[in-house]
Amino acid sequence: MSDLLTMQPNINIDLYLVAPDERYTKFKREVPRPTFASRHNPLHKVCGFVPYSKLCEMLDRLAEYLDNLKPDFVKKVAVYYDPVEDYVP
Repeated sequence: MSDLLTMQPNINIDLYLVAPDERYTKFKREVPRPTFASRHNPLHKVCGFVPYSKLCEMLDRLAEYLDNLKPDFVKKVAVYYDPVEDYVP
């Protein structure tokens, strides 16, 4: 995603990484890396992690409304990680 943002610096879209729930730990390790955190818009501020199980659960609950869903429904499932919150001096 960093490549996408580098190649399209003026892009203003919500980004999500959908992955198995257990990959959140790796997401938390990778997102604060300097290559992602030193960007004008740090990746942790523009990219949310969507646990696959929660996405499936929400889609199951909304099955009868899938034709009417707006893409924004993903925001309700996405988890954003802020490395500053975990910082311990």
